[in-house]
Amino acid sequence: MARAYSQDSRAENGGEWDWMAKTDMMPAIANAAMSTKQAALASLSTWRRATSSVSCDAKKLRTPHSLESKRLEIERMISQEKSKAAIDSWMESVRKKHVIKRN
Repeated sequence: MARAYSQDSRAENGGEWDWMAKTDMMPAIANAAMSTKQAALASLSTWRRATSSVSCDAKKLRTPHSLESKRLEIERMISQEKSKAAIDSWMESVRKKHVIKRN
């Protein structure tokens, strides 16, 4: 159908796309692809003046990140949370000790 009717750049390939993360798809397409069984066809209603059909040939879980590859990011997030908690605590003590007037 895609070869015959599609106006998409992938029409000559039969509308096939390579592996895509769910988060890289438009929500309507991602929901249709994730809700269909493997090799089943899901039709989408018309959206943005186009009608699309989605079939999902295969699904795979992404490879999880190792702890070592995420360690710096996790440590940075924990440090930011601790800093924010310390600043919030300090600001609360300042508010209790001082009168703040708004004009």
